[in-house]
Amino acid sequence: MRRVLVWLLCLSMLVSLCACGKKAPAPPTEVDVDLSILSKTMVYGEVFQMVTEPEKYVGKTIKMRGLFNYFYDVVTEDNYYYCLIQDATACCGQGIEFRLGGKHAFPDDYPQENEEFTVVGTFASYQEGEETYYYVRDAVFVD
Repeated sequence: MRRVLVWLLCLSMLVSLCACGKKAPAPPTEVDVDLSILSKTMVYGEVFQMVTEPEKYVGKTIKMRGLFNYFYDVVTEDNYYYCLIQDATACCGQGIEFRLGGKHAFPDDYPQENEEFTVVGTFASYQEGEETYYYVRDAVFVD
């Protein structure tokens, strides 16, 4: 009898996992660096720090608002998605790469190019060849 109950419990857990489908992960409830609420002058300073000293931000939850852009790299044969964050004069924008968590199809599950959007995720790094790149991983679109 005990074995039957264990098997039923395992089976019900597997069924519940299969029902998850393509549901996007929930956005983090706590944000360490919220670029979306900073003034244009302050956001430029913070993003400059992120670019010049990215190691200090690794593992932190980042929320950013900007313009959606992407490019296709013929060498890696992959799309790269980024949030272009403008400064006060819109002359010195900086793009921060992000990757959505879960499975998503481009372009269906992404904003239109140059459309304003907000995304939140964890700042991390990855290697491509001998280069280290920094990005926001497991990102989720938010209002």
